[in-house]
Amino acid sequence: MQMSVGKTGGKVYARASKLACNLSRGQAAKGVAVLAFAVIGTILLTSSHAATPTASLEAENGTVQANACVASDTGASGSRAVKFSTVSGSCGDSTIPGLSRIPWEGGSAYWAQFSKANAAGWTNPAVFPITVFLGKPDPSYVALYKSAGVNTYAPPEHAPSIFPMTNITNNGMFAIPDLEWTPSEVGSAAGAVGWFLSDECDMGMPPECSGGDAGAYAQQKAWADQAHRYNDGRFTMANFGNGILRTFWSSNTNPATGNTYMDDQVRVVDTSSADKYTYTSPDVGTIIDGVHDAPDWPNGVPVARAYSYGWQADQMRRFQDPNHLRPVWTFIESAQPYLVESGAGIITPEQMEGAVWSALIHEARGISYFDHNSNNDAFPDSQATKNPNYCQGGYAIPNCANVNCTGSTTGACTRSTIKCASTDTGCGDSGGLCVISDVHCFTAAVDEQVKNLAPVLNTQSYYNTTEVRNGYTYYRYRFNNGTDTMLKSYNGSAYIFAGLGMKCNNTSCTSGTVDTTGSKTFTLPTGVNGTTVEVVGEGRTLTVNGSRQFTDVFANEYTHHVYKISL
Repeated sequence: MQMSVGKTGGKVYARASKLACNLSRGQAAKGVAVLAFAVIGTILLTSSHAATPTASLEAENGTVQANACVASDTGASGSRAVKFSTVSGSCGDSTIPGLSRIPWEGGSAYWAQFSKANAAGWTNPAVFPITVFLGKPDPSYVALYKSAGVNTYAPPEHAPSIFPMTNITNNGMFAIPDLEWTPSEVGSAAGAVGWFLSDECDMGMPPECSGGDAGAYAQQKAWADQAHRYNDGRFTMANFGNGILRTFWSSNTNPATGNTYMDDQVRVVDTSSADKYTYTSPDVGTIIDGVHDAPDWPNGVPVARAYSYGWQADQMRRFQDPNHLRPVWTFIESAQPYLVESGAGIITPEQMEGAVWSALIHEARGISYFDHNSNNDAFPDSQATKNPNYCQGGYAIPNCANVNCTGSTTGACTRSTIKCASTDTGCGDSGGLCVISDVHCFTAAVDEQVKNLAPVLNTQSYYNTTEVRNGYTYYRYRFNNGTDTMLKSYNGSAYIFAGLGMKCNNTSCTSGTVDTTGSKTFTLPTGVNGTTVEVVGEGRTLTVNGSRQFTDVFANEYTHHVYKISL
């Protein structure tokens, strides 16, 4: 079993609906008549000095299907409103006719139900959670995380007498403190938007979760109940580990619910994440495809690839209540994530970028960085591979800033600066991957692109196919050209998010196919009529030919592109 630890404030962390809105247009018209009748009745009641009448008819809090969706609307109650359209599931000012939308939790509008998150601006589609796990709330670190594009501590290290919560929240960042923080230590800080309940309770960690599957679930629920008793408008979050593999961690059935204990652990929180560091931990690769053989991973498919992070987002959804979907986030390592096993490595800039975008293509609603780094002398007993040319700092993003492989200062943090220059003689490895020391710089470059695309990422995706994997249905948009894709529309344009992935060859996922590198040709969906393709963030444009196609190159397994085409 893979295990990693992080320390904070002396504590060791083991890494370990009110209304259903299934309305047809005819039903909506009837609803208007009923509402008009209710308004007249209210006027009569009020004018007759009857007791003050109150009513709550908040359709946006129900399950919205068919010709409606929940959209952000600052002028509406709770900053959310139901919008109706002749196109199924359309929100915003642009749709692609004839395509269906995936089931989802509501994007940024999801957060309106939590008063703290709502007040802090999380319902704004321009906000996309980019978090750091157990980051130090030292003001200098806060500034460096913020300049790297991180916007949330989830959770922050607990040292309130030295680094109070206001170090974070008064400096334009958000926090999701764990329960080691007391309500008085958190205070009324508007930027403290949630409570982080646990890390890998599905694996029996921390010790409070060691009472087997039933005991671990009971503890998770107890923590959730504790946070709910605060009644402070903050959501709850938990991170999960090996339970997402569906092998033996938290896999037993809860007789009280008929679900697995993993299902129940995930369903007691408002948002959840997963952390399997496939790029850097050989042990993780072994437990996914090898010793424990996760049933949803095709046999023999390489694990240490960008697509494995998207797979983790997929896995987290398996445990959710399909009638009450909630956001899923994905953890990604920023260096060597406190690993001690032999052969453990360090993630490269291109790999980290590929992992982030694989997670997003698979509908992750947040990115979490594990920033603690064991590539230093603080881990003398570690068998992990060390790289003296790489970041040595314990907190990779703030400690490894403004230097490249040769030790000289770098320029602005753009996508071009995260590539190895020919003069950086200490940068390369035998595979030609970049091992740049400026973790801060390339994190900023990746996060900037995520931030710029947040309003697009916070829209509801389209699908043209469903895929069943061991009894669970996934909704995908496939171009059938050997790529892994997500299709969205925003502000008059279609957006194609594309990378390289892997697919199960059958419903039991006993074998799979890996997308190969090289040229890929995309045929525009019906309703997308642009003749020029902007490759977002790369300074390139492509031409759509007479067959409504364009071609681009995916040079490496971690390559990703975002295409913007007018509707």
